[in-house]
Amino acid sequence: MPQFDRLVRIAICSAVVILAARPACSLADGLQITPLGATLSASNATSAFSLNNGTGSPALMQLHLKRWTQVEGKDQYDDSDDVLAAPPIFNLPQGATQVIRVGLRRPTPDPHERAYRLIIAQVPAKTPGVKGVSFAVALSVPIFVQLENAMHGPSLQWSAGIIKGDEIRVRVDNAGDAHAHIARMIVYNDIGRTQALYQGSPGVYVLPGQWRSWQIKLARPPTENAIAIDTVLDTGATLTGVAQVK
Repeated sequence: MPQFDRLVRIAICSAVVILAARPACSLADGLQITPLGATLSASNATSAFSLNNGTGSPALMQLHLKRWTQVEGKDQYDDSDDVLAAPPIFNLPQGATQVIRVGLRRPTPDPHERAYRLIIAQVPAKTPGVKGVSFAVALSVPIFVQLENAMHGPSLQWSAGIIKGDEIRVRVDNAGDAHAHIARMIVYNDIGRTQALYQGSPGVYVLPGQWRSWQIKLARPPTENAIAIDTVLDTGATLTGVAQVK
């Protein structure tokens, strides 16, 4: 369904920064979900979310589960039955809370972490004369499936290129076996970290074995051939790195 796939992409992109900043996330009309994600494994194969309806009316909700990968620096979402989500469709009365359960259907064959997205979409009432199904709002939450006793975490490698003046494009490759969710990053003019040129909260996910890139504007052009980059993950861990500027 092209219309739904387009909505999924929009919902995921708009939710990333929100999920990085809040312990619970509210949809535009007052629907709130907690927690903001789940991690599954063979020994911990199930998890649960709570969806609260703080709107002024009942809501019809539908769940969709997507396999989440990254190819050439871009997110990709495909149908998958590796992880089950229930109930697939339900009515949520005003002020009520629905428990959504997810479960791992089969062990992962990958040598590193696998990623999925649980799409929670509100289905509006049908409008006379309008055919098909549309969705009022949708929210995406990440689900990660880890291998037992095989997690070493993310390993980030940075590179940078000057676009013009104080604008650069940074690229980060994740050589680790687990995702990195970059909640905050600081760019320094030199590897001694004496002058900060940029501080921001990109909210970027980098899946294992993949890369992402984006453009940032520095306080002034870098004067060194190498810049230092400190990243704070959503776990609170800080990773340091150096990028050659080309």
